[in-house]
Parts: sequence; structure tokens; C-alpha cells
Amino acid sequence: MLRIRTRRIASPVLLVATTLSLVVLVGGDVALAQQRQQAASEVSNEQLLADFLHYVLIRKDELAVANANALLQRGLSPIEFVGLVEDSRDGVQRFEDVVRRAMATPSLESAAAALWSLYEQGKRARSRDPEEIARNIAMLDGPARGRLLARERLKAAREYAAPQLLQVLQTKPNPLLETEVKRLLRDMGADAVAPLTAALLHVDPQTQIAIAQVLGGIASEAALPYLHELLQTASMEEVRGAARLAIRMIAGPRSQAMSLSDRYTALAERYYQEQRSLMRFPGEDHQLLWTFNPSYGLFPVPVRTEVFHEMRAMEIAQHAIELDPSNDQAVSLWIASNLRREIQTPAGWTNPAYPESKPGAMYYAVAGGSKALQPVLARAMRDKDTQLARKAIEALSRSAGGATLWEGVAADKPLVRALFYPDRRVRLEAALALARANPPAPFEGADRVAPILGAAAADLATMRALVVAADEEDRQDLLAVAQQLGYEVLTPAASIEEARSVVAQAPSVDLILMRAGSQTQQQIEQARLITALQVAPIVAQAPMTVVAELAPRYADDPLTRIAAEGLTTEQLATAVMQEVERASGPPITRDEARQYAQAALEALRTLAETRSEAFDVGQAADSLLTALEKQDGPAKLLVADVLARINQKRAQVALMDQAIAAADGPQRVALLERVALSVRRFGGMLDRDQLDWLVDAALVSKDESVATAAAALMGSLNMPELQVAPLILNG
Repeated sequence: MLRIRTRRIASPVLLVATTLSLVVLVGGDVALAQQRQQAASEVSNEQLLADFLHYVLIRKDELAVANANALLQRGLSPIEFVGLVEDSRDGVQRFEDVVRRAMATPSLESAAAALWSLYEQGKRARSRDPEEIARNIAMLDGPARGRLLARERLKAAREYAAPQLLQVLQTKPNPLLETEVKRLLRDMGADAVAPLTAALLHVDPQTQIAIAQVLGGIASEAALPYLHELLQTASMEEVRGAARLAIRMIAGPRSQAMSLSDRYTALAERYYQEQRSLMRFPGEDHQLLWTFNPSYGLFPVPVRTEVFHEMRAMEIAQHAIELDPSNDQAVSLWIASNLRREIQTPAGWTNPAYPESKPGAMYYAVAGGSKALQPVLARAMRDKDTQLARKAIEALSRSAGGATLWEGVAADKPLVRALFYPDRRVRLEAALALARANPPAPFEGADRVAPILGAAAADLATMRALVVAADEEDRQDLLAVAQQLGYEVLTPAASIEEARSVVAQAPSVDLILMRAGSQTQQQIEQARLITALQVAPIVAQAPMTVVAELAPRYADDPLTRIAAEGLTTEQLATAVMQEVERASGPPITRDEARQYAQAALEALRTLAETRSEAFDVGQAADSLLTALEKQDGPAKLLVADVLARINQKRAQVALMDQAIAAADGPQRVALLERVALSVRRFGGMLDRDQLDWLVDAALVSKDESVATAAAALMGSLNMPELQVAPLILNG
């Protein structure tokens, strides 16, 4: 029961603060202020903790916060703080109950959460300390009370206790301790599986038997591939029998028939899918990879949580490849995992399990060729993993060639399907890869290539946001955030359903901002049913009750972020930038858009010059005509190069209009040369007024280069009404 004291002298922290205020009011006696500060510093840590708990219970929130902050400023280490709590007169249970209550109170939440975090860190650090683990293991064959305490502490240490527990199984100091350790490992459950399976195939037969017994008792399917390998490779029947029994305890009497390589591939796939049950320390910055070396035993390698699943998938898939080098699924999975590892590696962090001296992920990807990369691209699109899709397309464009690019592998055509992917970068990069391959004949989906390339030339840098909120004021707030970040905002809507027509007319949607209250999940799900919105990053603001419900649900969804209402504009803008980066990489910059436009135009020009049988460059005409008006300088001429090779009257007429409107001589000459190229390829299609201008330019232009270009175009047109005689007589 919580004990509430109703009478108490005011906190020393408050007394000092009050006295200091009075000193300032009456003239600021510096010496007295210093005395009071010294008095505050002499308050014990125990007193500050007790006062914090007391004032929380009697709802003196300001006093509680003052004492908590004073205690935090003492700079206690996490382990020291745990000791303070355990030795306090109020005890651990009272501390935990009161702090949990405080964290549910808005005015106390921040200070209480800081104390709780320090307490949790201390418990973890102490439980994981090797010396502490050794002391607790030694207590396992002691008196019953000490044994129970040791078990709880070792279970709290989780995976970190595994190396020393395994040593007991290997050295067998006494039967009672060995029995207690085996029982403890079984009770640790999933926390014991990864370290024990890492050691299983490398220890002596008797330890293998003990580990197999433990794994059978835990009954985790993640242990099955290792047990099956032990069954197939062990030389002693006793070991094989232990493995067989463990398999039966986990999988039942009828274990599915699979090759060892396929079993490991299936487990690697589970890690790639980031099944939460396979991560031991969710919420922490690091996870453990396990390695066993006969010289120094079992040891962990800490890696950042962001890449843990990928590293495990790579490790297990690699073993599957060792068992069967022809396992194409394992090869593709390893390449996908490695690419995603590289994408998700935090900036500035060096991976101890993937040294910098090792080639980068792209090295292995391009070596894989189309057979390995097409499944990687298919996987990325299935998972809506935009950044992986782009990496896979890059690798395909650099290494693969021939019909496999557009014909795919095993009836699937991932690169062609990428032309329909909602993300603009993915569509464009797929179109560029196919255009550069220049297939000899049309194929299903080929009619998408030229329009995508043309759109890149016309408008790629504009980023568009959709704002959805039932309340008009909320819509205006979200609209302001999107505009602040440089997005062009589509017409705001009260719901996703209302936004359908707006979305259908937009070239792309690159971000969705919403406030939907209790309807948040429904609105997110409706958005994902619309093709154009399937991979658009969503930042949904919601009340705390909705955040508490939905944040865990979308924690592993890289395309969706649930944010609390009440964030400042700057905080929400930061959350949006982080989500966009996580979902699809940084927004397209102006420089990047120019580079994409140039690549697209060069590809279209090559297709037009070679008179591609697979792609109709004329399908890009609408976008190119728009680009011709918007672009200037060399970019305009590159657009003109493509239009000059399109057999359409409007293309030739538009080029001539731009030549007439050109502000300087060199630009006009260059555009007239493009018109002449069009005329030589497809014949004259200019309008009457354009022809009249052409004759005047040839006759009266003071710029000889312009006059010469106009005259050359007249010659190319070879029309009876455009005679050379007037030029001779005028000259």
C-alpha cells in the first residue's frame, strides 16, 4: 500500500528557490544567495528522491518537478541511481508505482520519464555486467532464496548472460549447477535461441546434446534449421537422437521435408521481413549478432537496430549458399538484404560486422546479373520499398542486358512493372534502363516508356502534397507546413474519398498530411487503396489516445508515421522531412531534376535517331512541347533535338515558333537548324505566317548567321513559293 504523509516541512529545494527570489527583490545580497545555493547542494540524494515521490502523491507538481530536476542534475550514473532507489526507505515498488503515476500526468511527464529512463538504463547495465552475471550464476546452486534472486537477475540480463551460461554447459563444474543452467536457459525462451544456435554446430558432443535439449524445451521454430543440420552432420547417434527429439518437440512428428539450404533460406526470409519476434531488444539502439569461435567461445557483436534484421538475413542466407551454391533464392535474398543494409545504415556509424574494407553492396548486386536482381526488384515493389527498388534498377541498368530486362525471369517482369510503380524516381529509372537497352521489338508496357521520359523533361522538380482534414483550420495548418517545405499543395480535402478526383488529375502525389482523429486508420487504409497514393509517405497527426493505439501498428511501416497533435510547425516540418527521407529518400532537388531531364532527353534523342521499333518517341510529344516553352539555354535545345525527330506537324510548328520568338541570334540559329532537320526528315509542315517570317528573315535580317540559317531552311523546304531569286536580287 502507498503511504501518503500529510504533514511535511517544505522541500529544501523550494525553500532555497523562495529565499533566492526574496534576496533578488530586496537588493540581491550575493553572499546570502551563495549560502542558500550551498544549502541546496547539501540536500542528500535520498532526500531529493523521497521529496519527489511525496509531492507527486499530494499533487504538488511544481515541487515534484523541482526535486526531480535537482536529482537529475546530480549526474548519477544509471547504476548509481538504481542503487539509490533500492536503498531508499520508500523501496523499489513505491518508486515504480509513483513514477508510473507521474508519467500519466502532463505536468510531471517529462521529469518522471527522465527518472524512469535513468532507472531502466541502470537496471539493464547492472544486469548485463559480466561480473554481475558471474556472481548470479555462482548463486544458482546455493540456497533457495539466493537461487531465485539469481534466476530473476539472469533472466533480466537476457542474451547477455548466454556466453557464461554456455560455459557452464561446456565445463560441467557440477551436476546441480548444470541442471539449473539448463532450466534457466529453457525459461529464458527466445532470448537463448540465437546464441545457442550460433554455438550448436561448433561445441563438443555432450554440449550439443545439452543445447538440443534446451532448444527442444524452448520450442522455437528459429532453431529448426540448426537442429536439422546437427541431425545430418553429427557422427554420434546420441547427438542425432537429441537433435531428432528436439525437432519433434518443436515441429511435431511430421516435420516438413526440405533441403537444409532451403530451411536456412526460409529463416533468413523471416529476418528479412523483420518479424518482431526475432528482435530481442526492441526500443534499444543496438542488437546482438552471435559468433562462436573454439578459441574464445561465444561472443556478441553489437550492431545498430536499423540493420539488425538485414545482417541476420545476410548471415543465414550466406550459410544457405554455402550448403547449396545453386540456391538462387538465397543469392537474391542475400543481395536484397545487403542493399537494404547499406540503405539503412545510420550516417557516421561503422558496422563492426561489415568492415569498410569489404566491397559495397552494389559490387555484389551488379555481379548477380538479371537472374538475381529481377527478384530483388520484385521483392522491393511488393514491399513498397522504394529505395531498394531504385538500387535494384540501378544494378540492372549497369549489369544486365538483353531480353531478360523486359522479358523478366520465370514469367515475372519486374522492370516492366516498375513503369507503373507510384514513385516517380522508380518509374523514370526503369524507363531509362529500358530505353538504353533499346529492345528490337515492342513488348507489353513499352508504350509507357516515352511518356515517362517526356514527363521528366517537362516537370520533375515539382513536389506535390495532399492535405486531408475534416476541419478547415486543420487543413490550413497542414497546408502551411507543406508550403513551408516547398510542396505544391493540391486542393485540400476533408477525406481521402473527397480527394479522389484531385488525385486522379495530379501528375504525382509525393506526400500526404492528414488529421483525421479517430478515423486516422480508416483514412490511411483508404489512401493505400488508390494506386497513386500507395507509396506516398503519410504523416498523420492524431490525439494521444489514437497515437498510443496506432504507433505500434505502423512502427515497421516505412511509409507511414503517426505524430501527436500539438507539435509546433517546426516540429511537424521536421517529422515530415524525416518520414519522406525514410520512405523514398530526399526530395528531388532542382539540380537532380535537371540531371534526370537531361538523361531522359538524351535517351529519347537516341531512340528517335535509331528509329526505335519498340518505343514511339511521339508519345512524349505533349510533355516535350511543354518543356520547350519552359526550358531555356542548352536544355531548350536538347528538347528541340528530340522534337525535330518526331513526325508531327505540331512539333515542327512549335520549333519554328520558338525560333521566331528567340531573344538572341545564336539561339535562333540553333532552333532554325532543328526546324531544318525536321523538314529534311519529314517534309515541310510550317504554317503560312511562319513561312512569311522565314522569307523576311532571309531577306532583311541584319544578323548574317540568322539570315543564312533562314536561307538554309528555305532550301530544305524546297517549296515553289520560296524562290532563291529574290535573295539573289536583294543581295
